[in-house]
Amino acid sequence: MARYENIPVIVVLAIVGIAMFQLNQVVPRFADDYCRSLLDADFISVLNIVWGEYFSWTGRFPVQMTLYYAFSSGDTGLSLFNLLNALAFIGAVLLAVRLPGPLRPSVQLLVLVLYLALLWFTPHRLGELVLWKTGAIQYFWGVVLAAWIMKVVVDEVIWDRRRAQGLVVVALFGVACVIVGAWLENIAGAVAVVWLLVMNVQLRLGRRSSQLVWAGLVGWLIGTALLVLAPGNYERADLIGYLDSPFERILQAVERIFHYLHPAWLGAYLCFGILWRICWSPSIAPVFRRQLLTSLVFAAMAVASVISLVAAPVASWVGRVFTPFEVFMTFAVMAFFPTPVVGELLRSRWRYPLAGLLAGLMVAVMIDFDQHFRIYAEVHDQQEVRDRLVELARANGTPPIRVELPALVVGARSTASGTINEGRLFARDIGASVGSWKNACYAKAFGVDEVALAR
Repeated sequence: MARYENIPVIVVLAIVGIAMFQLNQVVPRFADDYCRSLLDADFISVLNIVWGEYFSWTGRFPVQMTLYYAFSSGDTGLSLFNLLNALAFIGAVLLAVRLPGPLRPSVQLLVLVLYLALLWFTPHRLGELVLWKTGAIQYFWGVVLAAWIMKVVVDEVIWDRRRAQGLVVVALFGVACVIVGAWLENIAGAVAVVWLLVMNVQLRLGRRSSQLVWAGLVGWLIGTALLVLAPGNYERADLIGYLDSPFERILQAVERIFHYLHPAWLGAYLCFGILWRICWSPSIAPVFRRQLLTSLVFAAMAVASVISLVAAPVASWVGRVFTPFEVFMTFAVMAFFPTPVVGELLRSRWRYPLAGLLAGLMVAVMIDFDQHFRIYAEVHDQQEVRDRLVELARANGTPPIRVELPALVVGARSTASGTINEGRLFARDIGASVGSWKNACYAKAFGVDEVALAR
C-alpha cells in the first residue's frame, strides 16, 4: 500500500494544474501584452528587437525574448504560455511541499493545501502577478525559478544533501543561473546577496561547497552583471529621471515591507512556533534548526528584494515589483512548518480537526476560484467580440482605420473608469484617447491605425 500513498498529493497537484491552465485560457491579453504582439515576427526580428532594447530600454533579455515569442506566435504562443504558467504555479506549490524536508504523504497533502491557500489569498494583487500574462512572465516565473535554484543551495548547505556532480549537470545548472540571474533586478540582487552570505558562512565553518553550487553562483553573478550593467537601464533612467533621493528610497522600502507584510504570514509563524514549543523534544531539535535556517534564507531574500530597489537605476514602487517579496515570504512561512509535530498530531485524535481545516481551505479556494473563473470567462467573451470588430474594420476599411470599442465589464465594474487591480482581478484596458500607449499597442497588434473606447 505504501506505493499508493502519494496518489492524493499527485491528484491534487494535477487538479490544480488543470484548473490553472483553464483559468489562463479565459484571461485575455491586456495592455503590455499587445505591445509585444508582433505581426509576421520571426526569430531574427525578435532577436534584433531585444538586442536593441538591451541598449535603449532594459537589460531583462530573457524576459523580453519570452514575452515577444509568447505574444507573436498567435494561438500557439498563447497556449504555450497557458501551459507554462500552470506549470509555474504547480512548481511554486511543489516547492513549498519540498522546503520543510522529507514528509509523510498525509503531511505533504496538508502542506500543499495550506500553501495553496496562502498563495491564492495573501498576495495583494495575484491577478496582476500570476494571471496577467506579462506580469506572470516578468515577475512570477522569475521568482519561482529563483526559489528552486536557491533550494539547491539550501539542500546542500543546510540539509547536507549533495546532488549529482556530473559535468553536464554542473554546466546546465550554471547556464540556468545565468538566465534566471538576468530575469529581474530585485530578484537578481536579493538572491546574489543571500547566496554570497550563505557561501561565506559555509566557508567560515570550514565546509567545502560543491562544484554545482559554485557554478551556480558564478552563473548567477554573470547573469546579474549582464542585467544590471545593460546600457538600456541607464538610458531609461535618464528618460524617466530620478524622482527620489537615496534616503527617501530607503524610507519607502521600509514602508513597503510593512505594508506588504500580510497578517496571515505572521499568524502562521506564530501558530507554527507555538506547535514547535508545545511538542518540543531534543529529538526534533536538528530538524527545527534546519527548517528555521531555511525559512530565514527565504525571508532574507524577500527583504533583500525590496531593499535592492533602493540601488536600482529606476526605482519603481508599483505593486507588481513586490512580487518577489510576497512569494518569497510565502515560501519562508512554509519552510518553518512544524513537520515532525504535525506528523505526530495526524496519528492522534487531532487528525480530525486538521482534516477539517484542510477541507475548509480547499472549499474556500475552490469557491473563490470559481467566482473569478466566471468573471474572466465573461471578459474573455467580451474581448473576442472586440477582436472581431477590429478584424472586420481592418478587412473592410480604408486607411486610416479608426475603431471604437466598447469598454470591458469586469464583474460589476467597467474598464472605462480605469485599471482594475484588486486581489485576483486584473484588467488594464485601452482608454478613450487614441494617443494612449495602451491604445497604440492594441492598434499595432491588430494592424489598424487607431483604437479607442467608445464614448
